[in-house]
Amino acid sequence: MTPTSAKPAPARPDSTRVVSASPPPLKAASPTANGRLVWLGVGLPNIISFARLLSAPFCIWLLVIEAYGAAFVLFLLAGLTDALDGYLAKRLDLRSEFGAYLDAVADKLLLASVFVTLGWQGHLPLWIVILVIFRDFIIVGGCMLIHLVGGKLVIRPTLSGKATAAAQVALAVAGLAQLWLGIDDRIVIDLLVWTVAAATVLSGAHYLVVGLRLVYGASDGATGAGP
Repeated sequence: MTPTSAKPAPARPDSTRVVSASPPPLKAASPTANGRLVWLGVGLPNIISFARLLSAPFCIWLLVIEAYGAAFVLFLLAGLTDALDGYLAKRLDLRSEFGAYLDAVADKLLLASVFVTLGWQGHLPLWIVILVIFRDFIIVGGCMLIHLVGGKLVIRPTLSGKATAAAQVALAVAGLAQLWLGIDDRIVIDLLVWTVAAATVLSGAHYLVVGLRLVYGASDGATGAGP
């Protein structure tokens, strides 16, 4: 018997389905991406600090035209943003060296603007204005010097710095409030002036000592941490 040859099985249609590999449409970036408020690469805390920085010239203008009520409100709102941007930076994990510098510069510029304008108008003694500005000048100049010699400066508030800032804010608020309400209580103003003077001298001396240590430490190759 001759063996019969088996017929080849008919080809089965390929059941594999071709799936389109086109990527899904891109979604617009959300300002709350990853739970952090960021616009164009700038975090919300830095935006708030920058707004406080821009409030300084407006505060000067309001004082010059003697709109003391509006200046008082603007200064208080700016002070609230100082607490808000710090809270958001920690809450949203958006702390950065640039943000720390921006926050410090905004605070100093706003306070200096109010002190200089009130001193120029004769509402604050000129000597306290000069003392406050001179301390800030020493701090800024010291920061630049530390960077020039290769030291590492970390912006970290100290107890004396916080006390000085609180005293300066209290004097500015009291002065603006009295001008707005038409009160002339020199006892309160004089007490705050001497409090600011004492706190400014103590904190300035502290920053000076720490800065000298950082400068000499950086020149020896060490790394220092700023106040």
